Amino acid sequence: MTVIPKYVIDVSRPVTPWRWRSSLQAPIELLALAWGIPVLILLLIVPVGLALAAALWVVRLVFRL
Repeated sequence: MTVIPKYVIDVSRPVTPWRWRSSLQAPIELLALAWGIPVLILLLIVPVGLALAAALWVVRLVFRL
């Protein structure tokens, strides 16, 4: 048996076994990522666009009077 000193940190990672589900799940995850990023961008930009449109509409109403 090998004696490992306390100051040595074992950073080795266990090898995960290959599963057939991983090869089926990878394309679905990629598709979810490919659709998720544009949806996230829309969720962030649409409220900003609506706020700008509302502000322009209010300015237009105020200066029309």
